[in-house]
Amino acid sequence: TIENSKTYMNTTRWLYSFLSFMLVLTGSVSLFGQANPNVEKVEKAFYLIDTEQPTKGFALLEETVKANPEDAYLLYSQGYAQLKAGQKDKALASFEKGITVNDKEGLNYAGKAHILLLDKKPAEAKVLIDKLNITKSKNVDLLNAVAAAYLSDSKFLPDAIFLLERAKSIGPNQQTHMLLGDAHLLEHVAGLAVTSYEDAAALKKTDAKPHYEIGTIYQRSRSNDAAMESFNKAITIDPRYAPAYRELGEMYYRKKEGAKAVQAYEKYLSLIENPDANTKVKLAYFLFMAKDYARANTIFKEFASAPDVSPTTLKFYAFSLSEAGDLEQSRVVVEQFMAKAKPEDLDASDYENYAKLLTKLKQDSLATLAYEKSLEKEPNQPKLLQIVADNHNRM
Repeated sequence: TIENSKTYMNTTRWLYSFLSFMLVLTGSVSLFGQANPNVEKVEKAFYLIDTEQPTKGFALLEETVKANPEDAYLLYSQGYAQLKAGQKDKALASFEKGITVNDKEGLNYAGKAHILLLDKKPAEAKVLIDKLNITKSKNVDLLNAVAAAYLSDSKFLPDAIFLLERAKSIGPNQQTHMLLGDAHLLEHVAGLAVTSYEDAAALKKTDAKPHYEIGTIYQRSRSNDAAMESFNKAITIDPRYAPAYRELGEMYYRKKEGAKAVQAYEKYLSLIENPDANTKVKLAYFLFMAKDYARANTIFKEFASAPDVSPTTLKFYAFSLSEAGDLEQSRVVVEQFMAKAKPEDLDASDYENYAKLLTKLKQDSLATLAYEKSLEKEPNQPKLLQIVADNHNRM
């Protein structure tokens, strides 16, 4: 098991699902029906964010807004980016400025409503949404934007789907289908979600995102071959679509195909900006599986002395050192692992492996004590009982 994968995914999930919400803005048309000339820059910014290059993406948005300070659409775009990054105060300021510069542009009202829904103030959100006369609107982008706001609270899932179905009836729009996919996932109807993402893919054949989303659905349902096919399709369409490489690396790791896991994950790391410690350490696990112990140990060593290093990292580092033949250092790290782990989290195999290492180091009396600890955890180990008996006879 790769450590902290759920935590890592939770802390970065907004990056991987960002376009499903943010591309509501792509190709956005104002209430007057005039295409915004800055759509291309917004698309590029959202793509950078989605592919885990947020600093570049936010910088591009900021630069574009600065050059067009009276553009309500751009202010909504920036506000939504800030909102998804957890910067509600900044997002609110952007939406309010957008309303100030053009109070006829409905997107910023949708943005403010989204914040209110996140703050559990549905009555106040409804006041803003009612201003838009949304149930009669024929503006697909505005329908998508309000639907995205509704998707932030599961209680309003039927309202989101209603608006998205209305948008779909008006005309083909890729992001309507993407948001419908998200909505169907929230209602746990995977088949409809896949169909919606497939419809989105058909409308924009150069977009890897729908195939990535389909892959994650198959992944969760343990349809591994189908998941890998979708992820591979995503990177065939867009060789720089980083999240698909990440998931391929994880899947190869679970299939115990270490070399392929390393290849996919190294590609992922080469594409994203500023990977955190957990992301870097994960490569060490893949290298360990691929039996590239020297490279794995270089990475493990970088993080082994960190105050928040996990026991699991230390455990695998010790294994990797042992496999590389560095038994003395392996012992140091094993003891660091055992001191770091909670006593109740240490199992019989941990003490048994420690005992075997001590035996290799000719520390038989200490090895016997470690075997006895293993037997305390799991008494029904005939082989260990015999080893302990033999060791006592030799003392």
